[in-house]
Amino acid sequence: MTAYTGLLTPVAVIRNSISAITQILAGRNITVHQRGLSAYVSYNERTGEPESVTLPYLPDDASDDLILAVQGFLDHEVGHLLFTENAAILEIAHDADWLHMENVLEDPYVEREMQRSFPGSKGTISRLHHFFLEKIVQANYKKLMDAGSVNPLEFFGVLLPCVTRAWHEFPVFEEYMSDKWEHVEPIMKKLPKDIASRVQAVKNTRDNVALARYLIDAIMRVPDEDEFDDAASGAGETSETSSPSSSEPSKRSGPSSRAKPSGPGLVDEEGDYDEEEEKDEEEHEDDHELPSEPEPEPTPAPEPSAEAERGEEDEGEGSSPSSDPEDDDSEGAHGAGSEDEDEDLEGAEEFDDEADEEFDEDLGDAETGAKVGDSGPVSDDVDESSLTGKGGPKKAKSDESEEKGEGEAESEGEGEEPGEPAWTPGEGDSLTRYSVGDIESALTDSIAEMASSAAKKSSYVIYSTDHDVIEPYRRKGMENAAAIALPKIEALTKSQVGVMQNSLQRALVSKNKSYWRSSQESGRINPSSLARLYVGDTRVFRRKVEHRSKSFDVTLLIDCSGSMHHGTGSLSRFQTAMVAAYAMGDTLHRIGVNFEILGFTTKPHTGEWGETCRKEMSSHGITFGRIDWLYMPIFKSFEERWGPKQMERIGAAFHTEDFLRENVDGESVQIAAQRLAGQRSEGKMLIVLSDGAPACHTYDRTALNRHLSKSIKSAERAGIKVIGVGIDTDSVSRYYSDYIVLNDVTKLPTELVEQIQKVLLR
Repeated sequence: MTAYTGLLTPVAVIRNSISAITQILAGRNITVHQRGLSAYVSYNERTGEPESVTLPYLPDDASDDLILAVQGFLDHEVGHLLFTENAAILEIAHDADWLHMENVLEDPYVEREMQRSFPGSKGTISRLHHFFLEKIVQANYKKLMDAGSVNPLEFFGVLLPCVTRAWHEFPVFEEYMSDKWEHVEPIMKKLPKDIASRVQAVKNTRDNVALARYLIDAIMRVPDEDEFDDAASGAGETSETSSPSSSEPSKRSGPSSRAKPSGPGLVDEEGDYDEEEEKDEEEHEDDHELPSEPEPEPTPAPEPSAEAERGEEDEGEGSSPSSDPEDDDSEGAHGAGSEDEDEDLEGAEEFDDEADEEFDEDLGDAETGAKVGDSGPVSDDVDESSLTGKGGPKKAKSDESEEKGEGEAESEGEGEEPGEPAWTPGEGDSLTRYSVGDIESALTDSIAEMASSAAKKSSYVIYSTDHDVIEPYRRKGMENAAAIALPKIEALTKSQVGVMQNSLQRALVSKNKSYWRSSQESGRINPSSLARLYVGDTRVFRRKVEHRSKSFDVTLLIDCSGSMHHGTGSLSRFQTAMVAAYAMGDTLHRIGVNFEILGFTTKPHTGEWGETCRKEMSSHGITFGRIDWLYMPIFKSFEERWGPKQMERIGAAFHTEDFLRENVDGESVQIAAQRLAGQRSEGKMLIVLSDGAPACHTYDRTALNRHLSKSIKSAERAGIKVIGVGIDTDSVSRYYSDYIVLNDVTKLPTELVEQIQKVLLR
């Protein structure tokens, strides 16, 4: 078989893979198309379930990058079909940012599940990752660096697919992000320290939906005016005192802004928005008035009050004051005594612990697949975090109180100056504004670009093979038609079969292997075994053994085009070819050679199909080699025995001319050669019976001729012997190096068999 692997090009391999996957997905009512130059998935608008997968039809000389991209896209989509709950995706389709974040989280989750369920997919996924980094991410990252961008959201949009995969601990992305975390550090500080663990803990699509909502709220959150004022007035204080809570819900910018999440919330260490706190403030707003922030004055500050002294002491201890008005009043009542101060700090710590527990419980719901309503996840915690060089938040320091005790700026994150406000998105910013998209959308764009470029360079391009048909020949009234034709065919071939049988027998036997079997008790003496006689062993003879089983396969390919309807004698060219095929088939059957008889023509395409092809050509500036749909009737397959059923097909087609249309010789030779290469025999021969050059509805007639020549040479390089038989014409000489011209079917035994002998004995 190794001699014929030349036909199994990377393009042929992926086409076979697509065919196999097509059969698998057919059970789920999902169709797979190979057409045009784009890759995409079509979904049902009502249910959100996938209905079809469309892949570009790759030219024979497609680049390795394009083949890898298409294969990766297909495997990626199969993963989503197996592991993604599309109903959950449909629920958030109204929110572009939410949908985008979920997709970017879902992709590595699906890839992880694919590797667990199908270990063999690891190599394909790894190659896809490298392609995605080199061809898509790195190109966009370089653009930002060349432009001198300092906007964290721009880098986050480009690097987000890498960030989520680094969280999932994909090595190639951990390595890639090792020197790039600084670009997104301001955004990462708004996320909890254990974000990688949370991402890895997801169990299904709904977990990712909930986590996506939470991440968007954390990243795109814009502090209210009071928080901005506090940040501005905190220049003389540590940044820990610059984030008091507000009685208003947090704001987010961009199209992903949604209603405030429902459910319990919490106040984190940095004073971020907490719903319980808001509720308490609303309950006591008649009794307490929030203290206003003092305006900075150029004159020396007055002697501090007890509350101010308390604030200074807190600053020295590195702890954050409570933003609850009740706590402020309480502080004023207790003064600055150390005993009261310790009690207050202990109360704050207890409250923080309770809040953390509430948050863990809340996120736990998300991790176990709790359904997300329109209001999104219940948590809005945005604990700050620093990053390690390997793609994840740094572990929390063992003793937070020690950080606060020192009162140093580094307690607020690496490189953050005291009083520096947290990063916030700009007006109108959204995650999708700078995004390169998830891996599916990025591959879709890349595939379209590469496919268009490949089509322009290719010598032969077609729109699709979706409507091509290769099937056993059938027609109405087969039995009656065959009953009329078969006696005539048998009469024409009866005298030929015997002659061809003897000739082909000698030719094929001459190619059979023979060898000498030693250690025999009779036969010819084997000099090298004579020493056996000294010990009384008489097995000193050898016998010649001939391997007479015919390790040979033959394909007869018959031109069924409209021009074959003509003829110069009593038979049309098509009838002459059918008689020759019948005689050859009967002969090959008698000498034990496996064979196949195929026809090739076309079926008419629809006007809509033609218009679609024209639009595709206009869009990409290319021309298609054919528009028609191939039709290749099988008169006898390799898997079938030569018998009445196969003879009936030839007889039924003998007087039928309504299916004789166009002939796309190049693709037909290519298909026949690939089918022949799949057989186990050592020898392969393809005999093509035709009357001329390729002809069909095309926008590039010369491409048809080029492709026929290329297909013949490709088959010959793969070790297949190709013979052209011109029926009433010598036009085959333009394409086939080994050919004969058959004007009279009675000369078939002499002319065709003689040519076969030459080819076999060459």
